[in-house]
Amino acid sequence: MTPVAAYDVGILHYRDLLSWFLILNWGVLNWFLTHYWYWIYQILWELFTLHWDLVLHWQSNRHYRVLHNTDVQIWGEVPCAISVTVTTSKSKVVVHENSNAVLPCEFKTEKDHNPRIEWKKKGKEVSYVYFEGKFRGSFKDRASIDGATLTLRGATPKDSGVYRCEVSAPLDHVILGEINVTLTVLVPPHTPACTVPATAMSGTAVEMSCKDKHSDPAPTYSWYKDNKPLSTSHPSDINYSFDPKTGTLKFKSVSKADAGQYRCEASNGIGAPKSCPGQTMKITEFQLNLTLVSVVGAGGALFILLCCLGICLCYRRGCCCCCRRRRKEMQKERRNKTNHNPTVDTVEDCEEKASGDHAGSTENRITS
Repeated sequence: MTPVAAYDVGILHYRDLLSWFLILNWGVLNWFLTHYWYWIYQILWELFTLHWDLVLHWQSNRHYRVLHNTDVQIWGEVPCAISVTVTTSKSKVVVHENSNAVLPCEFKTEKDHNPRIEWKKKGKEVSYVYFEGKFRGSFKDRASIDGATLTLRGATPKDSGVYRCEVSAPLDHVILGEINVTLTVLVPPHTPACTVPATAMSGTAVEMSCKDKHSDPAPTYSWYKDNKPLSTSHPSDINYSFDPKTGTLKFKSVSKADAGQYRCEASNGIGAPKSCPGQTMKITEFQLNLTLVSVVGAGGALFILLCCLGICLCYRRGCCCCCRRRRKEMQKERRNKTNHNPTVDTVEDCEEKASGDHAGSTENRITS
């Protein structure tokens, strides 16, 4: 019996079993279909649309043949369809700065011998690298393509990222295939920017910084004083601390022993380490100057004297707020007394009246 005939006998046997099962359990099936018809429809639809793997066993040579295709022919020999496939021999490419970067991409097609090849760089926005047979943007004068393999000349840190190779073959069963290749451009250390104060007063806190923004991967930092590395192995014996990742060196309280030349070195395992030029820090002590103290004391005494004189003058002239308030209160009390005793003359009124009578009598004597 041929494999196809055996396959047909198996199908007929399963059809008979299915028919008897439906006859004996029609009531149960009817209820089940009534309540779960939507889910049954979904399952059947998935079964008919999935790509089935048909395994045919050939007894003649005991060989198994697996086909991934829905449009296969049961009668006669089964065809073996190959769709467009895109692969890469290296999904992660790591190169040094200013060297060439080769992004491998291989493809196979079923029928189309002239497929369309595209390269794109993924990011916030997808940008074209190779499109319609031409390089685009910054890749125009420094890239080449061999088959589907892309080569970038003089790679820079800006070239780092994820690239996608796309091959489209309209004549194939599956017309599109793609693969991603990640490019990392390593950058050796650059000369770091160091900040060291020229002078510092004894007993104060001091902070030094060191930064290299261009290295990739990020570097680690080391500090040197007078060309000797600073160590943190004995925290109890030192008055400073530094972070190798950030490059910050901090002194809690500097003394004359901390004076000297400081420099910072950056290294990331790519190329030789780089250090900034040495910078000298001087420590100054706080000293009292007799002349300065005398001048400051005399100026303070003169300032206090002028303040006292100003306060006295304001009090005597009634310029201050308290004097004004007191004067208003006295005038108010005087008006109140005058309103309550209008027939009683005040002392000032009596004096004015007496002086007027005396002047009148003197005039009468002179005229007589």
